[in-house]
Amino acid sequence: MPKGSSGPLKDAQDAVIVIKKKAEELLSECTCILEDSTIDSRPSKLKDLYQRCVDTGKETEELLQTVEKLNKKNESTKVKDFAGKKINEIKSLQEVMDKLEIMGDKLEPDEVEDEYYKKVNNNELGTDDEATEEGEESVEDEEDFYKDDDEEYEDEEDVEEEEETEEETEDEGVETDGNEENDEGGSGENDDEKTPKIIQYQALSAFDGEQEDDLSFAEGDILTLIGIREDGWWECEDKDGKSGLVPSTYLQQYNKYKDIQTPETEEDDDDDEMTSPRSGKVLWSSIKKAVKETSATDVLHAMGALPSGFRASTLSKILQEGDDYTMVNFLSPKLSTSNLSYKDLFFNPTSNKIRSRPVRVQRVITLQACRQIPTPGTGLTILSRHIRMCLFDGKKVLSNIIALRAQCTDKEQRTWTFQSKLTDALSSLDFSDFFIRCSGSEANVGILFELCISYKRQKTDEESEFSCGWVHLPVFNEDGTPIANKSFDLMVNGGTPYEKGVEVDPTISRRATSNPLKSLMSKNKQPRLVFKVAVPTKEQKDLLDTLPEVLIGNMANLTHLSFYRQILADVLLRDKIELNSTELIHSPFLTSFPAVTEQPDLMDAVRVTWNEKVRISKKADKLYSWKSASPHVLLMFFLII
Repeated sequence: MPKGSSGPLKDAQDAVIVIKKKAEELLSECTCILEDSTIDSRPSKLKDLYQRCVDTGKETEELLQTVEKLNKKNESTKVKDFAGKKINEIKSLQEVMDKLEIMGDKLEPDEVEDEYYKKVNNNELGTDDEATEEGEESVEDEEDFYKDDDEEYEDEEDVEEEEETEEETEDEGVETDGNEENDEGGSGENDDEKTPKIIQYQALSAFDGEQEDDLSFAEGDILTLIGIREDGWWECEDKDGKSGLVPSTYLQQYNKYKDIQTPETEEDDDDDEMTSPRSGKVLWSSIKKAVKETSATDVLHAMGALPSGFRASTLSKILQEGDDYTMVNFLSPKLSTSNLSYKDLFFNPTSNKIRSRPVRVQRVITLQACRQIPTPGTGLTILSRHIRMCLFDGKKVLSNIIALRAQCTDKEQRTWTFQSKLTDALSSLDFSDFFIRCSGSEANVGILFELCISYKRQKTDEESEFSCGWVHLPVFNEDGTPIANKSFDLMVNGGTPYEKGVEVDPTISRRATSNPLKSLMSKNKQPRLVFKVAVPTKEQKDLLDTLPEVLIGNMANLTHLSFYRQILADVLLRDKIELNSTELIHSPFLTSFPAVTEQPDLMDAVRVTWNEKVRISKKADKLYSWKSASPHVLLMFFLII
């Protein structure tokens, strides 16, 4: 770079130096005033410093956003280690914001205290005698209020006890003689003789305590409940008198009469309970069944290994249930209602090619980064970080489901990155670009991104997958037009795509706060997904128009998917002597290729072989292979592999 010239990165570095110096001077001044309590007008100065911290924090946040948007392409000359320098500046700004946030907590004015001193200065608190009289009146009113409240509470308790007595009488089938006066007179003695109810639970599986206050137990052990906590850990006692904390997901309520009950008795009891309007089991039976089915994610939540917003992967579970949402199902041709033709495959005799199928919206999406993603706790080995995508309308999945793998290179393992440059050495699973095609008119149809982690538990070697959150991007604007070229930086939601208002990590609250500095810092620490949406080029559009109307797929495989559809049209439509013939067609390629699309390593082999052949071919051969015989060349390469 010539002397005197500068690029966006150099300008940003200079701005970072200035803001760091400004912040250091401000922090030093704040420290001096906080340590010296003898300074005149100290409260007003502290308030002024607090406002300056807020303003400096906003200025730092704006500069941070500018640095994050820096692109190597915008530099006038080549910059060595552009990515590394950019990351260093981002870290420097984040450190400045953290220091300002800490100082802001110390300087934040106490509104209650300020209001009190304001009233004192305005003589609004009254004299001591008046305050004493008002205090006595308020105490008397308060005593009367609580006395009335206690009486109401006692009445409610009496009603509840009478209802419980009636229920016990009905359940046990005991006939009472009914001397109401004697019952009322002796109710006080019965209350004194009541003993606390003992609730016991049986262990579903063994648990080895990891901390001193944990209670270890074996499968089938009977534990007595002592206390319940909101975090899912209950205090229990075993048969030896040892007490401690146990995960509630390992327990089920113990039935001591189970061994002596006959199947007929149990069925009769269940029928009575199901038909009883008092029990309500007709409404709650399905919910109780779902609660009893404890998943591995529930166990990890109880152990504190996962943030509360993590869930079992929704899209992974859908894929395991069948082939309805795979590339194989959506890529294969579909018959029309009459079963005499295809509803998504047509041939154009004029161009001697498959007929194009334009849709309402087709876009190319480039994944760029996932930021501030919480990491799971100890005891888990992470096997893979990836994002699953599909078309989703808020209620059901509308397309096939694909996955792209992410890399995690930062020290804290909270930032996911993606590879945007496709090479022969790069797996298609690691490529950041994918396409969508959608022709439906469903309301709220959009792209569902589910951030997932595959893991293995170190103790049991159990492998599974959980979701770190999700993002839904509508593909149509409010006026019905498709989304245009734009970069998005969206907040990641916790829970499943069917849950609303769930945070990924509740420790970073999204709720609004009266402290503008805290609100600014909290926003920067929220999990976010960054990606770019673009309209396909003319060459990409020609290939996409040969695909089915609803599809989502990897851009690394677009060429070969299009060629497969062209071969389908040639074999099923062009080369058939009689279109109404139902004779079987022998084609190993057409049979096997859809299944191969689900195997990234095989698709990589096809892509690498194709590229190698194109490189060694002559110019004329390249033109021929790409524009005339490309589908059949692909068929030859596939059979060789």
